[in-house]
Amino acid sequence: MKILKKILMATIVTMALGCSNDDGDNDCAGPNWLEQVDDEGTAFVLARTNFGLDPNPTTCNNLVTAANTLIAALEAVRDCVPTNQMALFENDLNLAINDRDTANCSQLN
Repeated sequence: MKILKKILMATIVTMALGCSNDDGDNDCAGPNWLEQVDDEGTAFVLARTNFGLDPNPTTCNNLVTAANTLIAALEAVRDCVPTNQMALFENDLNLAINDRDTANCSQLN
């Protein structure tokens, strides 16, 4: 889990450093989008850790909720991601999507 958090945080920091506000539609230069993704990334890592330590319906549902929230946050800042960082961004996005899609909370009763 520490590795996942480091990967997510490295992606977020890299995106922040390479972001520009050239398109005018997103506030890519300000900290607002970065803070949103950082908070959601941290919440996802925490939910993933809790589920790994104690897989039960509650921690599973929390993981799915955190994954959905992170997915939405990442999609909202997609236009801020520099082209050379898109693969890293897509990796984090796909990780959250995979966790959400493979969580089978109903099987944990």
